[in-house]
Amino acid sequence: DESMNSSAQITTTVDLHPEEWTWGQTNIASDASRTSYYLGRMALRSAIRSLIFRSPSYDDMNHHPSELLWEQIRSTPISKDGHGRPVLPETIMGSISHKEDCAVAVARFRIEDGALVGLLSRDEDLVQKSSDADRVSNAVNWKEECPIPTDEDFNQESLSSKINRNGDSTIGQQLSGIGIDLERIDGKRGRRIQRKVLTEREQKELGRLEAVGISKGEEVMLRFSLKESVYKAMHPILCEYVGFQEAEITPLPNGTAYVVLNLVSQSHIRPGIVVRTASWRQINGFFLTSSSVGLLGSD
Repeated sequence: DESMNSSAQITTTVDLHPEEWTWGQTNIASDASRTSYYLGRMALRSAIRSLIFRSPSYDDMNHHPSELLWEQIRSTPISKDGHGRPVLPETIMGSISHKEDCAVAVARFRIEDGALVGLLSRDEDLVQKSSDADRVSNAVNWKEECPIPTDEDFNQESLSSKINRNGDSTIGQQLSGIGIDLERIDGKRGRRIQRKVLTEREQKELGRLEAVGISKGEEVMLRFSLKESVYKAMHPILCEYVGFQEAEITPLPNGTAYVVLNLVSQSHIRPGIVVRTASWRQINGFFLTSSSVGLLGSD
């Protein structure tokens, strides 16, 4: 999965923003939970920094706009929206997971090709009349809350025309999403939550990973983590609750997973939510999972 291989961070390399520190001190009572929250913010900012400076666009253009974009992100706290998700610049999507003293994050541009070039040169008049700093400042609009989609947003002709403009989405709703999750490999906990998080068919399938050293209880935690990553990726698109019984996930020994959606809202039929990738690995006593989803026709 590209989202796991590009910008996922197990360690942090950037500082915590002062306002993030203050929020944690004010709103989180437990020292352990507060530290975990801090690590998550630091991991996401590190992932975004890696994304910006490792982008092909960074080598294809004067580095100054990239550095200005990073300065905007570095100097702004990553807050939570009303759904608990990180509020990010509208040009970037990201996801966080933190457990105990470990945190992971993943980030990706919403514009896949020539991300920074496209971001900073969509409007030729703006490019000619504005400085780099002005252009970056104009581009960094921080996205929060779920927009409410309309029937027009899901009209196929309208969808295609809006997607094809510079390869980006201009409709009121996000067209793709990424999710990441981190869960302790804990077979006892897996057995406790098995009936809650798995469908009957998933429960019957348990045991297929014993050949690679994963017990049935541990496999429950793996499937749980995969579902969490898929739900995180879907939520910015759907903006609705998705229950554990609405997706069936089969992890494969090669580190990928097969996903079948059966959403109560029928959103996997219209507008057409599809899971493009789902991956997993074991690392330092945890299952690390990630996924990417999108709308049909949004490639």
